[in-house]
Amino acid sequence: MLDDLQDFDDSAAFLDELEDLNLDDIDVDKDADAEPKSAPSPGRLIFGMNSPQRFIIAVELFILTLVLSSICLLVFNVISPPF
Repeated sequence: MLDDLQDFDDSAAFLDELEDLNLDDIDVDKDADAEPKSAPSPGRLIFGMNSPQRFIIAVELFILTLVLSSICLLVFNVISPPF
């Protein structure tokens, strides 16, 4: 399929390769028949994240708040840079 990159107009060869892969034989709904997984306990996952991931997000938000508030203080001349 990637042997001849300059021949983009030959889509028949691509379609022939797809037919050779026998993708029609794949059962797409095999996972739908499986039993659903048990839901995690409500105290363990919040927004789909575990506790270390939530901690990283909280630290990033704290640092972002510090930076933005410092920029606001500089813009409104409440503080002045020491240099």
